[in-house]
Amino acid sequence: MADLEESIQVARQAIEATPEDYPDRAILLDNLGIYLSDRYSRTEDIADLEESIQVARQAIKATPEDHLDRARRLNNLGIRLSDRYSRTGDIADFEESIQVARQAIEATPEDHLDRARWLNNLGIHLSNRYLRTGAMTDLEESIQLVRQAIEATPEDYPDRAIRLSSLGIYLSDRYSRTEDIADLEESI
Repeated sequence: MADLEESIQVARQAIEATPEDYPDRAILLDNLGIYLSDRYSRTEDIADLEESIQVARQAIKATPEDHLDRARRLNNLGIRLSDRYSRTGDIADFEESIQVARQAIEATPEDHLDRARWLNNLGIHLSNRYLRTGAMTDLEESIQLVRQAIEATPEDYPDRAIRLSSLGIYLSDRYSRTEDIADLEESI
């Protein structure tokens, strides 16, 4: 934990020493956001999560629209917003997490390996919204997204198994609603 504390301190110093228009400022902000999010995961201090969201927004703002890291930063913001929703129950955070997850996908080339991760993450967000609201459109889209994520994931990539498992869960959820035996069979 001491190393993480020092990382946060050094990242703050680097940002303070950097002009607003410095080309790599977004990297420094992104790193601080990651460190704060890590500390939140360990301590559950909501102030760290709040600051990590604020810093993530600044990092995105400092990242050019066409920069590949923009998608990763949007994805990170989406995860943090989802974490805050889980903690506070603020539906606006949940809805924004879905919105920025969509932006991350849009900002990523079709053939980029991270696109599969972003597709899967949006599928998770939509599946969670389905569980909260019962909206079949969310479940249908989550199935479609995880299928795309699986197609874009190499056979030997470790995350492929997790994505296949997610598809099985979503198909089982759909079977529970529609009683379409094909969903149950595919989920197995």
